[in-house]
Amino acid sequence: MDWRERYRDKEITAADAVRRHVKPGDRIFIDSACAVPRALLAELIAQRNTLKDLEIIHFLTVGGEQIEKEFLENSDFFRYNVLFIGDSLRNAVNSGRADYTPIHLSEAPELFRSGRKQIDVALIQVSVPDKAGYVSLGTNVDVAKAMAESANYVIAEINPNMPRTLGDTFIHMRDLNHWVYSDKPLLEYEMERTPPEIAEPIGHYVASLVENESTLQIGLGKAPAAILDYLSEKKDLGIHADHISDGHLKLIEAGVFTNDKKTFHKGQAIASMALGTRKLYDFIDNNPMFAFHPFDYVNNPINIARNDKMVSINSALSVDLTGQINVDSIGQDFYSGVGSTIDYTRGAALSRHGKPIIVLPSTAKGGKISRIVPFIGYGARVTIPLVDAHYIVTEHGIAYLHGKTIRERVMAMLNIAHPDHRAKLLDAAKKMKFIPQDQPLPVGKAGNFVLYPYQYETWMSLKDGRRVFFRPIKPTDEPFVQELYYSLEDEARIFRFFFNKRFFPRKDVQADVNIDYERNIAFVGLVGDEPKTQKLVAMCSYLADPETNLGEIAFTVRKDFRNQNLTKFMLQYLIRVAREKGLKGFKGDILWDNQAMVHIIRSSGYRIYGERRPDGDFIFSFNFDEKDKEE
Repeated sequence: MDWRERYRDKEITAADAVRRHVKPGDRIFIDSACAVPRALLAELIAQRNTLKDLEIIHFLTVGGEQIEKEFLENSDFFRYNVLFIGDSLRNAVNSGRADYTPIHLSEAPELFRSGRKQIDVALIQVSVPDKAGYVSLGTNVDVAKAMAESANYVIAEINPNMPRTLGDTFIHMRDLNHWVYSDKPLLEYEMERTPPEIAEPIGHYVASLVENESTLQIGLGKAPAAILDYLSEKKDLGIHADHISDGHLKLIEAGVFTNDKKTFHKGQAIASMALGTRKLYDFIDNNPMFAFHPFDYVNNPINIARNDKMVSINSALSVDLTGQINVDSIGQDFYSGVGSTIDYTRGAALSRHGKPIIVLPSTAKGGKISRIVPFIGYGARVTIPLVDAHYIVTEHGIAYLHGKTIRERVMAMLNIAHPDHRAKLLDAAKKMKFIPQDQPLPVGKAGNFVLYPYQYETWMSLKDGRRVFFRPIKPTDEPFVQELYYSLEDEARIFRFFFNKRFFPRKDVQADVNIDYERNIAFVGLVGDEPKTQKLVAMCSYLADPETNLGEIAFTVRKDFRNQNLTKFMLQYLIRVAREKGLKGFKGDILWDNQAMVHIIRSSGYRIYGERRPDGDFIFSFNFDEKDKEE
């Protein structure tokens, strides 16, 4: 006996299901995303004239614009109440024709299980039953499991195209009041992505924060979706996320996502829904690599935090200069919803070595509007408070904010804003007394704010095996440069500044960190795996002389990092950049007693023009096109 014959007593047509079991005034749950029960939904619309005042509870719609249009055009019969606002419902919510319930998705299932919002009829889509009589919720467990367990009446659309996913996804046929057969293809969803010219630098920066063996959640949104393309070099990543997509599948097939190093559900990808194509649905079908659970389990910050190295990557609409984050509104209009963002931001923050990351393009409307703002504007809502902000990433860099002062936060945010908007943001910060009135930002020859040249970031391995990350200096390095200078012993200060300099006030250091990356170049060497623990251990720079087209060079290294070939590396590093910038060569002034530095210059591989002056200085220069004949 096949399953249809075994459970024939509960079979019903979609038309009869709606006509006999949906009544005026009912609160109806409709399964979400790619699991929308299309046959039941079509019949609900077809019978609208016999129904009135139905409240439609729904989480997320993909590809259902026509269905939502039908509901909205028949508002006397249907009233939408959504837990997340998609594109097709945004105008309806903001014009008062549909309702929105803001709630953490981790708390949404309990809202219905507790009876605070009692569901009269749940319309869900499931897989065919197995031999034991269990159907699977397939692509969408999210809030559907709670709805099926708490609704007064449950009608399932059984579809052989629905994958049988494993985990907490199963419902027994005895717990269904009726079932409808449908073999309609499942809806498919392709994630929209941020344009490559924005996605590439954002992806580069985020990838630098993702360590091997991290567990990832990548939220809904154009910017997060694009991040997956930049993780192909990572190893042994894990998945604990609200959803998985074809982007995850690509990296699973490439061996990037293995889940082998997870500390919670080791060996399994944990998710609540699948948003993708038929290829993804076939891959998750009966696949023990995946365990699907409801939102109150997957999105529970305590469970999220049980993953060591948990990295959450979510998007925002705007972030203000102090780090307040807005993810769901533009002005007073709702745009999307709270969704999973706060759940995963808090969970990742609680995780051992976790990293909550917010990504966003720096501008909107073709560059006309800055998404880094002085403050969250009138009517807009602060979704994540400044104390919960950790990493903010735009195409212009990374701002690490947690534990920073307001001044440090503002400087970090200014440096990841688009250069076209930095002047106004700088003025606003000064007016609000967030930063000193004399605080500068780097500008180029034309007076424009300069772009950070991330292409010059590189790594060096020391003799003892430690690795040093070199990058162009930033204005936010001001306190770290001060710390480096103050760490120098007397002799090193004399070698660097030609006298035993005792004080390094902020105004002096500002000249070192606010550079144009053209005439004046400086790089810092950092140790530490991530921004919050990095220490500045070395610094090098040149200042171009327009008359000679030579750059005057300088180097500083912490005492405990000397004799590791750092200065030799930095010299060659500066030469490479200077040649790209069109400089002829380098020059400098070294105290003769600084024989280590004299030796490095003389062994650089270039013909050195130099002399020792009576006062003890060694004045030198060399041209890049004149190699040492002995080399």
